[in-house]
Amino acid sequence: MTSNPEPILSFIDGIDKEPRYLTVDEINELTSPGAGKGDWFAQWLAKTPEVNRSLSLRDLLTKTVPAFSYQSFAVADGTPIKYDHKNPDNPLNSVSRHLRFITVVVPDSNPPFDISTAITMRTLCIVSSSNPNGRGGNTFLQCASWDPNALGKRMGMMRFYQREPAGWTYFGNSFNAFNLPTENFMPFCGQVHRLDSIAALQTYNFYSHVAGALIMKELTVPWTHWYNGGNINEFTESLGSTRTTSSLCDIYNALYDPLFTESTGAPFSLVGRAEDFEQVVEASVSKWYISRWNHDFLDSAKKPLEKITTAVKQWVGHILLNRSMNIAASATSSAQVQARSEINGIPTTMFCNLKALTLDGLLSFVSPPNSFAATNAIYTAGMARLELSLFYDDFSSDPPTRKLVVQGSEGPFAFPIIEPGVEDIQGIGTLLDRSSLATLLPPKAIAALLMVDFYLKQFSNPIYSPRRMTLMEYVPESAQFDSNTKSYNVIEQFTANVRASSNASDTTSPEYEVLKLLDTPDDTYVEVFTKQAAVDEYMLLAEGRRRLFKGFEDSKPDGVGLDEFRLTLPIAVQPAEFPLTHMTEEGDVVIMPPEEVIIVTGPSKTHRPYDLPASHIEIGKSRSAFDVTPYGTVMGLLWDLMGLLWDLDRTLCDRYATLLGHSTMDIECFRCTLSSNAQATTRESKEKLYPDARTHQSRVTSRSQPYKFCATSDTFEALLTQPRVTCGQGDGAYFIDARADVGPGLRGNTTMLLVALLSCLSVYEEAG
Repeated sequence: MTSNPEPILSFIDGIDKEPRYLTVDEINELTSPGAGKGDWFAQWLAKTPEVNRSLSLRDLLTKTVPAFSYQSFAVADGTPIKYDHKNPDNPLNSVSRHLRFITVVVPDSNPPFDISTAITMRTLCIVSSSNPNGRGGNTFLQCASWDPNALGKRMGMMRFYQREPAGWTYFGNSFNAFNLPTENFMPFCGQVHRLDSIAALQTYNFYSHVAGALIMKELTVPWTHWYNGGNINEFTESLGSTRTTSSLCDIYNALYDPLFTESTGAPFSLVGRAEDFEQVVEASVSKWYISRWNHDFLDSAKKPLEKITTAVKQWVGHILLNRSMNIAASATSSAQVQARSEINGIPTTMFCNLKALTLDGLLSFVSPPNSFAATNAIYTAGMARLELSLFYDDFSSDPPTRKLVVQGSEGPFAFPIIEPGVEDIQGIGTLLDRSSLATLLPPKAIAALLMVDFYLKQFSNPIYSPRRMTLMEYVPESAQFDSNTKSYNVIEQFTANVRASSNASDTTSPEYEVLKLLDTPDDTYVEVFTKQAAVDEYMLLAEGRRRLFKGFEDSKPDGVGLDEFRLTLPIAVQPAEFPLTHMTEEGDVVIMPPEEVIIVTGPSKTHRPYDLPASHIEIGKSRSAFDVTPYGTVMGLLWDLMGLLWDLDRTLCDRYATLLGHSTMDIECFRCTLSSNAQATTRESKEKLYPDARTHQSRVTSRSQPYKFCATSDTFEALLTQPRVTCGQGDGAYFIDARADVGPGLRGNTTMLLVALLSCLSVYEEAG
């Protein structure tokens, strides 16, 4: 305890109406070592006079924290803009690349610095602008300080500080992200009040911490915005600085600053890789959520609380709502797209909340592919239809105007999407991991709630699902603990509330759907899909989700703080009033009805459904017309087709037999054994070569990771015009060559029919 600590300024938005200085008792609470050493940053503030405090990143790293105790990381949203050295007056040279640095400090560590000690020990995460000498003005400097024992032994918590013109200011701790008075305010929503003086407030943007922990735009490759070693050329070509000369967009020459680059080393030679910072971010969320769970569910004796209240909806919200988001993208770079490479690695999270569904203790036995593929031709055609481009905000006018900066591009990598955030995934995981002590919801109930708006035959709406959001009204306000079952009576109350609803008998309602899912036998939670999607419509769906995401970000406090800049995500040029879409049970992308728009945007938002101009893009045709063809009919057609091919062209038959039957296309639910010398011309002999419906059905129920195929109207058209058309998915996507020399007169229609029949087989859940 310190009887005379140095003053610390504080402003807890939602509680404080104006900035104030903390009392001595409040400072002692902040600096108390507790079960460990205490909050390092708070202790530094308490012992350092205001006039002597470091106010720039350089001063913090060179004068304040111990030497060799930190690692910096870099992120920029504007790297798709290439610096034009040949035309220095190019106005795009001056457009901000939004370069920021994140420095992880472990002040108690011993040299050399080891990133794995972060979060396990006291840790600072310092976020700064591209000016390491900045002490105010347009520069920012923030610090998240992690105390691993703030709430008890191995029960950590984060505290948040920001440098203001009035000095370093305390803005709250991790719990403020979930407390009702503060959860929708800075720094837990994306808005903060800038303290130009102790009596004056001015609003500006702040990097949001909606879960009370560290956040990161992307948490996996291909690191669209983060520096990760191999993408240094993107940063150097965009920033345009040299070792001796700054550029118009890097006026402080951060690219070669000695904090980030060795004197004789390559640019950013001292900057760490994004994947290392990812581990710190995920550890901060994981450790904090364990502390939060213990606080919400256990008493001082570590026994489950007899009754819980606000914690019920806060934790169920991780399942039914979207408190957080992350950005993901395909593995195909823009340069590869221009070189006509296929679009590989489209994240599965575009179509379902796979990361949540496959958590240990839930549906971890499921092993679908981690990604999908699309042909370059169809992808670029979709790009052209939507006119997807990158824009920036020109602040030379008031209000700022949106201006085009990179036309016909989605950024560094193709197909950027918004996916469920790690905070919600970790929230669900924590409920599962801690269920042996106290169960809020059993695994089946969690899976059922996740599967609302998740159709067994097709895809789901993993984010912004009005059907799941609607179910929050049935979540009870409180719950009682049953010591016999070691569980709270949440699902019992929830189910009773839903059954009592007037919508429970409406077969189209989410209430009916969730009841049906909850009644599903325990061993048949979900039939995992692996079917390829129609690229055009899902690019449209992705754009609608990006716009909805941007709408939330632009109208805080509903945002999650990831869309700080116009350059972060691509936007379709036209129409300005873009439709919000979702997927139907059939897998079609359709305009969201008005009542669902209100649910996902709120009644006060200006979003509304819009009809697309006829000349823009036609939606609702992403499914093959053969999806409901009886299985036996499909098999008969395939037999007849193979017989026809055998009669007309044995070489062609051999080629398709290879496609259908051997390791080239290992289709577990349709394994043909036709050989090149099989004299199969009668139905009886063909039946010996092909599996019948009963065999197919048994394989469907036993297969762990089948390859499925789909055909779309666009695919059929492309078969006649494009060299290759995707008929598979995953990292090892398969292709049928529509232009192969496979026999006179059979190139188009035969291939189309074969792909259509394979498509039909891909959606069967039982024999026709």
